Amino acid sequence: MAQTASPPAGSAPDAATLKVAREAVSQMQGGRAATLNAMAAPMTAMMQQMVVKEPDRAQVLVKDVVMPILTSRYDELLDIQARSYASVLGKDDLQAIGAFYASPAGKRLAAAQPQLAQLR
Repeated sequence: MAQTASPPAGSAPDAATLKVAREAVSQMQGGRAATLNAMAAPMTAMMQQMVVKEPDRAQVLVKDVVMPILTSRYDELLDIQARSYASVLGKDDLQAIGAFYASPAGKRLAAAQPQLAQLR
């Protein structure tokens, strides 16, 4: 079975590959709502480490300030990730990755990512 090679280093991915990369990254993350929901707790922890020591105040700042900004910029963040993936993986690989994450096992893996990240 023929596979498309990874793009040459430094070359810009074509529009079709970017589209497939965007779909694959979205599948890997479990979708928009899951991604944004998974970001709240780590953002609160970072806020507490860096700026606001009170947990309740940090949660309010993340909920009322940080999350609305991330939500409004979600598509831009997804595009940045897609460009990164498309710059090192070919279209066929990205399609295979997307297909896996669209499968029941892939969906379970995507849903488990926040828990797995906390175990490190």
